[in-house]
Amino acid sequence: MARVDSSLLQLGTRVPRRLHRAVKLAALEEDVSVREWVADALATYLRRRRGTDANESGPGSTPVTLLKRTPGAA
Repeated sequence: MARVDSSLLQLGTRVPRRLHRAVKLAALEEDVSVREWVADALATYLRRRRGTDANESGPGSTPVTLLKRTPGAA
């Protein structure tokens, strides 16, 4: 049986094909999944909207920073 991370929720949305392809390419370039890339992009967008462009999360929140993996790293 698969384990489910209870802190993750599914967001269903429809995006234009060209935008989806651009996101997939950006995620591939950063060697992360599309899910990770989108989560980081949304967190960055919200930080900028709030005027807190620093790379830190609010109190009690887990940081949402993605680290680029080196080839061969687990």
